[in-house]
Amino acid sequence: MSRVICKSILSPSLTSTQLRTRPLRTAASRASRMAAEAAASSSSSSSSSSSSPSPSSAIDFLTLCHRLKTTKRAGWVRREVHEPESIADHMYRMGLMALIASDVPGVNREKCMKIAIVHDIAEAIVGDITPSDGIPKQEKSRREREALQNMCELLGGGERAKEISDLWMEYEENSSMEAKLVKDFDKVICNTDFTFAKWGVCGGMSCSRFGKLSVLITIVSNDYSDRTCQIVMESS
Repeated sequence: MSRVICKSILSPSLTSTQLRTRPLRTAASRASRMAAEAAASSSSSSSSSSSSPSPSSAIDFLTLCHRLKTTKRAGWVRREVHEPESIADHMYRMGLMALIASDVPGVNREKCMKIAIVHDIAEAIVGDITPSDGIPKQEKSRREREALQNMCELLGGGERAKEISDLWMEYEENSSMEAKLVKDFDKVICNTDFTFAKWGVCGGMSCSRFGKLSVLITIVSNDYSDRTCQIVMESS
């Protein structure tokens, strides 16, 4: 009886040698699979880290951007406006305009908001250069492009820095519908800033004035023309 059992266990289909090596092969297969999974995970992690700046780069970049909050807009300062807005105030307001603007076919509103919050970001280094400074337009552009490049390098390069650079260049060159719309927002703000200053940013402005402004934002959203900004000046 025992001989029959032994013959059955050690049958040609599964020899003793195979019994000894099979667990090893299974272990080797498992190790190989784990190594492949680890490599894939490492690759995914590397790809993710390449798209995001390192913590130290992010801190350095944001520290520099803090200047946007403390640097007042030159036009307000020259006209001795009480509590003039900062560059960051200006970009935030434009971002809100993009957020509440009417939907326009073919225009990505989310991209408009991104352009709005980076369009003056180079001023963290060069400051708010205005026509009154007597600096030629080409020289102003050169300084701002150089500043932007330095800021992107400070951020560590990568996808996030490239996105900021591409959005800024798009606005600078007025090369998309989104850039054109945000430029119109900038003109609207430029032509209404001192109306806000006159009536008081925190109060004193009637609802009808806000109503006019909201209508004009809708007009701008559907008509990329300088005429719109002239209407703003007349209505204010």
